[in-house]
Amino acid sequence: MIVQALHEIQHRFHYLPAEELHALSQRLRVPLHRIHEVASFYPLYRLQPPSQVDVKVCRDMACHLRGAEQLRAALTAQGNELGGAPARVVVSGVSCLGQCDYAPAVSINDNVYRGKTEAQLRDLVKLAAANEPLPHQHADRSPLGWKIDPYNGQPRYDAVRRFVEKRDADGIINALKVADLRGMGGAGFRTHLKWSAVRGTPGAPKYVVCNADESEPGTFKDRELLRRTPYLVLEGMILAGLVTGAAKGYVYCR
Repeated sequence: MIVQALHEIQHRFHYLPAEELHALSQRLRVPLHRIHEVASFYPLYRLQPPSQVDVKVCRDMACHLRGAEQLRAALTAQGNELGGAPARVVVSGVSCLGQCDYAPAVSINDNVYRGKTEAQLRDLVKLAAANEPLPHQHADRSPLGWKIDPYNGQPRYDAVRRFVEKRDADGIINALKVADLRGMGGAGFRTHLKWSAVRGTPGAPKYVVCNADESEPGTFKDRELLRRTPYLVLEGMILAGLVTGAAKGYVYCR
């Protein structure tokens, strides 16, 4: 809730004014120091008004290997040429912008661009310096014909329909066991064991939590799954809820 509220404030003011943080603290009944902890932890939040053109070049490994340092130096030189007091263009480094497959990634006034050439980015900086609106780079959401997508981009939720007809929870768990489906978070925990344990545990309420947070530089699998096949994620969560007895589900994503 704090993160979402901070996003809304920064979207309105382009930074986080102190009076807005005080008001947020009172509205959420959260101590002000907790609000500041979150605001100061994430590098994309600003506690001071930004420059006219705020350029952030990703400095994580994928972008570094694709020439981010040289790009940052070139854009810094361009900012010096444009001048201004205080500086109209401020160029800095930033942690992963989540575009590792199209490195290098650059943010200009909170618009994230990926796979752009130096010349294209210089043109965008000129636009921003002239107070012209910046174009939005839309994400590609078209299906890619993945083997994991039995619906080929046309969601039908057949697995949920079959379960509703048969109510065979043991059959679902056994299918997970035969497939040896495991978690992709690093530990490789077997999914059928997790679902069985939750199903067999008495008490309520139970929840399904989808961890869609992807904070490791160089990883973007979850982003692509949510972007191109969100219906598979939702169907998996629905099945998990029906099998384990969970009544609510949450998708966690920063």
